[in-house]
Amino acid sequence: MHSRFGKIMMVVLTGAGVSLGACGDRGAAGARESGASDSPGDEVAAPRLESMADSAGFVVVGDTRLYFTAHGAGEPLLVVHGGPGLDQRYMRPWLDGLQDVARVVYYDQRGTGGSTGPFTAEALHFDQFVEDLDRIRIAMGWERFTVLGHSWGGILAVAYARLHPERLDGLILMSTAEPGTRFAAQAAQRSQDVRSAEDQARIQEIMASDAFAEGESAPVSEIFRIVFRSTLADPSDIEKLDLALSEATARNRQEVTRLLQQGMVQPEWWPDLGSIAVPTLILHGRHDPQPMEMAVAMSDSFPDARLVRLRESGHFPFAEEPEVVMNEIRSFLREGRSSSAGS
Repeated sequence: MHSRFGKIMMVVLTGAGVSLGACGDRGAAGARESGASDSPGDEVAAPRLESMADSAGFVVVGDTRLYFTAHGAGEPLLVVHGGPGLDQRYMRPWLDGLQDVARVVYYDQRGTGGSTGPFTAEALHFDQFVEDLDRIRIAMGWERFTVLGHSWGGILAVAYARLHPERLDGLILMSTAEPGTRFAAQAAQRSQDVRSAEDQARIQEIMASDAFAEGESAPVSEIFRIVFRSTLADPSDIEKLDLALSEATARNRQEVTRLLQQGMVQPEWWPDLGSIAVPTLILHGRHDPQPMEMAVAMSDSFPDARLVRLRESGHFPFAEEPEVVMNEIRSFLREGRSSSAGS
């Protein structure tokens, strides 16, 4: 079973009470180096942008290559996907529609999707995941940017805002994980209440299979679909999400989570939120495993936050109520740009 930290931070898998067991071959080609000079305390060469094409490339940080895709023009918006152990794929193309008001940049976190690098506790340390946001900023040539975090990505976004509020124009938290444990028991109970015995039996059956043990994409993807389905207001909306995990993501997701957990403690950041003086938009679905009370408490804790309560959404509001979500984000980005122009 995962540690208490892993259970809380793997928000959706946590809520479903699923522990994805270790699999065999965990590394993508080129992603198994050891002895990385990529630890938080080490000096690392300035990140550079290694462009593959106009809309895709790699941000190279030491021995790690972070795969990104970029869309549109305008003020920079960095999208931080959930997990840990997922990649940007499930969030696209939902937020591409913002490219009329922003330069939308997605990236795959360390060890997933198209990103490669060493599989060590140093390289896959939480601090590295947070610092990657700043390394992407530097490589892209941004002085300031807006960060959007979904689920676990919201925790990374909040962690970055705690460290570098002066580098942010805005903070968007969508179905974010809790920055503490105040509502953990309530979230776990809400998840259990919507999980069927049939779904749990199917999950256990898949996890007992050789294909799952070998980290094959199909069985791992099926588990994610089963788990995420119960977090939606309308379970049939699961068909709207692209959850066909890449081979690298399917193989690596367990090791990424395990190494992240090493040496970590459960964050308790509630007292810190009041010092994050960054315009904040919180988008939260009424059917999300995290209770609305948690989102209200976050909104009340930030000094400059607005909460949008999404009545017909669960954990994936960008797919469940896309028009509402897009309009709210677009308005927030435009307001931020107007404020910057007038300051």
